Amino acid sequence: MDRPPARAEALAGFARCIAEGIRISDSLSVEEAARRAHCAGGPSIAELEERIRSRRTGGCHRSTTVPPMSPPGDIPGRRRQAA
Repeated sequence: MDRPPARAEALAGFARCIAEGIRISDSLSVEEAARRAHCAGGPSIAELEERIRSRRTGGCHRSTTVPPMSPPGDIPGRRRQAA
């Protein structure tokens, strides 16, 4: 019977998936990567192109459309453990 992956295994697998996605995206032209990343309601293709160019040239682009992550204890729908 398969057991669920331990947290470290799950995180390592997630990291490998993200790295593979970045590798694939980096193999595409800026325009093609932006076109594939675009989704309705998100940043425009032009804005995605700008972000991709910035990331590829070592610039730092901080999205203003994605809210910051909540602290670990403030995850909506998650019960807090008693101290």
